[in-house]
Amino acid sequence: VYMDIIKEMQNYNNTLSELISGTVKQQVENTSTIQGIQSLTSSANTVQASLDGYNAQAGQKIAQSALTVDGTTGWCLKGVNDSLQRIYGKRLSYNSAYQAIPELQSGQGMGAYFREVSVSRDELSSLPAGAIVVWEASPGHEHGHISIALGDGRESSDHITSQMTSRDANFHVFIPVS
Repeated sequence: VYMDIIKEMQNYNNTLSELISGTVKQQVENTSTIQGIQSLTSSANTVQASLDGYNAQAGQKIAQSALTVDGTTGWCLKGVNDSLQRIYGKRLSYNSAYQAIPELQSGQGMGAYFREVSVSRDELSSLPAGAIVVWEASPGHEHGHISIALGDGRESSDHITSQMTSRDANFHVFIPVS
């Protein structure tokens, strides 16, 4: 069965594994049916379509930096800033995570290195390495949330965990472009 799955994936000629840093490949290894692979590929192709300009090399560097989370529990913005500081020598200087949204959208400061893309909540787990997800403030989460996608369905902020996909708030996704 596993060999049939591999052959079926080869038939899809899916180059997305390079863009999403192995996310689809890892998920395929955990998928036991061809229908499951088709579903993963469809979702991943939708994400790929919105990634025009994605800089995979920068994304990998950001994600690698984000694997080093040290003493930031309860401070998601600090964890993300520590990762960005190591790569770009700059930080998002705000009191709350959601306050970083305008700068990232502006093309100025840290925003010069990222571009906002539109993805659905279902696609958040398939984000490429180095993508930044920022959740707006909401009741009980007045500071919002910010994280860096690791490219394998996980996120890094003040700790490493599965990519957040549900919260009673809007979110924004920014991919590295330089």
